[in-house]
Amino acid sequence: MVTYDTVKEHIIQQIQKTFKYGSDMVRTIQEDTYINDNEDRPQRRLAEMYDTLGDSQEALVVKIEQGGYDLEHTEELRNFSCRRQLYEENQHKAYALIFSYCNKTMQNRIEEAADFEDEIRNDPLRLLEEIKTKMYDPVQAKYEYVLLTKLVN
Repeated sequence: MVTYDTVKEHIIQQIQKTFKYGSDMVRTIQEDTYINDNEDRPQRRLAEMYDTLGDSQEALVVKIEQGGYDLEHTEELRNFSCRRQLYEENQHKAYALIFSYCNKTMQNRIEEAADFEDEIRNDPLRLLEEIKTKMYDPVQAKYEYVLLTKLVN
């Protein structure tokens, strides 16, 4: 029998091999949390201001230095935006990849979940959570109200 961790590791390897900037999606799956955009957002550097900006040569040096920083920031921001867009696309690709590894019975059981459309569809982390639940507790996963009947009796 194949374990959940084995399948998860295989999925991670597939993402690393085939997705552009797949490392972001791998990090998401390994840490079981989505990447916070604000943490990785490039920060603008400011040139150090000199006390005596009256001297035109020092002011020119500061202006040139700041221009270089602005150019670097613009490029970093462009790369950040591209990477963020790819990360969003990779979430959908990861969902499709993960779902495709499920056999037809598991796919049906996942689609039958009450919150499939609202919470699971196109959410790779939520899909992995659902697979793990249904994989290790098959009776209760198939018949969601079995647990309630066990508690009443």
